[in-house]
Amino acid sequence: MRKILITGATALGFASLVSAQTSVTLDFGGSGNTLAATGFDSVLNEDNTAYNVAGGVLSMITRSGDIFGNYENDPDVAKNIFSSNLEMTAGTIMDAHVTVSGLNVNFHGGGIWMGLDTDHYIRLGVINVNTNLVVEGIRENEDLWNDPGSGHNGPGGDIVGIQSGSLGPTPQVGSLEFDLRLIRSGTDVSAFYQVGGGGYVSLGTFNDFRTVGGGFTEGSQLMVGVYAFGGPDQQDPATFDFDSFSASAVPEPASMLALGIGALAMLRRRKGR
Repeated sequence: MRKILITGATALGFASLVSAQTSVTLDFGGSGNTLAATGFDSVLNEDNTAYNVAGGVLSMITRSGDIFGNYENDPDVAKNIFSSNLEMTAGTIMDAHVTVSGLNVNFHGGGIWMGLDTDHYIRLGVINVNTNLVVEGIRENEDLWNDPGSGHNGPGGDIVGIQSGSLGPTPQVGSLEFDLRLIRSGTDVSAFYQVGGGGYVSLGTFNDFRTVGGGFTEGSQLMVGVYAFGGPDQQDPATFDFDSFSASAVPEPASMLALGIGALAMLRRRKGR
């Protein structure tokens, strides 16, 4: 089932449709388990028993559900997919810092995402895969499902994933801190991660981040935000504690590298924890 791409939130069931902005910076200074406390504009399938804001942290626990490959059964059932609306420009830089604990169940995970809806998106997060913790990036674009002109014929071309090597076994002992970054230039999105301040690692670049008709400038807004969900299994939820999130609309792809370096410096100056 294909969604009508109408700058998104209403068609998706997100809580509200808010005018796009050129930047979003959140330090989670609110309090409570409400959308307003998070600072985001919208939330898909809100479950306010599974998140809370306090002490400069948006704390989320994983609930059953996912947005992975679920467009045949819209609307998606994943809970607490938070987003704000960013202006659609030539590029986007998005960063977050998150502390992960108790990530012990297969396919539980959380991180950051950007897209037009939950069938046209990139996500980058920390996930449990077969008793290992990995960083995973996924690009989903339902328009590439059996699209003869795309070069990705047949089922499977619509979803492309990249995983890091194992970052540790489970059961997870203690917690791990991650910096997650996505940099979009046109229809290409590059993914980066850092574990415990050990230096950024490139996960790879995703192509074909686009909408119906092939152009990513369709629609005036890009949704940017965070997520945590548990796939098919709700037992033993993991905890994702976000203490910073930022996203910026970039007018010229050529300036992406310089702005990315600047964004990194700003991220590392986040309040000490």
